[in-house]
Amino acid sequence: MKRTILVLFCLAITLMGVNKAVAQCPQGSELITNGNFESGNTGFTSDYSSTNSIYDPKAYEVSHTSSHVGFLPELTNTDHTYSDGHGQLMFVNGAANDCGSGSLSDAGYARRRVWEQTVTGLTANTNYDLSAWFKDVSNSILANIFYPNTPCGASGWALINIYINGTQVGSTLTVSGYDTWHQFTYTWNSGSNTSATITIKDANPAFLWNDFGIDDISFKSSAITLTTSTAVTNVSCYGEANGSITLTTTGGNGSYTYGWSGGLSGSAPTGVAAGTYTYTVTTGSGCTATGSATISQPDAISVAVTSH
Repeated sequence: MKRTILVLFCLAITLMGVNKAVAQCPQGSELITNGNFESGNTGFTSDYSSTNSIYDPKAYEVSHTSSHVGFLPELTNTDHTYSDGHGQLMFVNGAANDCGSGSLSDAGYARRRVWEQTVTGLTANTNYDLSAWFKDVSNSILANIFYPNTPCGASGWALINIYINGTQVGSTLTVSGYDTWHQFTYTWNSGSNTSATITIKDANPAFLWNDFGIDDISFKSSAITLTTSTAVTNVSCYGEANGSITLTTTGGNGSYTYGWSGGLSGSAPTGVAAGTYTYTVTTGSGCTATGSATISQPDAISVAVTSH
């Protein structure tokens, strides 16, 4: 007589890094309103005045060309955004220290806010890229003609400091060299913050040459590489559901959500039957990576037994 016996072969095997999902996510959308000033004098606050004459220190105007004869005329019609004479920028007549009297008396305005805007709706523990462009627009030739003795005894390039939530970020930027755009960049981590107040100040209280343009202020979530690797423990016995999958994710803000096929959940599902499962990892900023993991099982072994 011949009988067939089904023998189950049991063995648990863990495989590391079987699959890896990688996603390159670009910078997020622009969070600054009117950072290129193309909408005019709107979207920001300033301790400087837009109603006083641009001839006065602590004054500014938003235009494609400045009415201030002390600014170099061949420079004032070239913004950073378009560089064709049609785009707008913010012209700033840097505030000077108290010079004693008259229109030169600006006590208390040096180092005040030139430009400020608050961005809300940020994701905690996320990197954000801050960028802004500055150039000197002083006319040193005219300045030396009209002010040969330098009022207040001070002159020099604008010195730009930028603050986020009251704390200076990055190094002081010296806006030197006529008609030369200088870029300020800084990557800021939001920590527990969900808003950022970005402030630009001029740290130079000089009267002469302390005139500059601002353009293309930008604040975006940083580009990231999101990588997820898998560790799979296969089913130990044919037909069982005791496998597991562990996902390890790097990149982004460290706050991840996981979506699965087959009814699985979380970053380390257990009690998994043999099969292939797809997953999607999503960061708090919306970057996603998709991959798959396969759980295997031992084959069932059939043994034929013949008895006499």
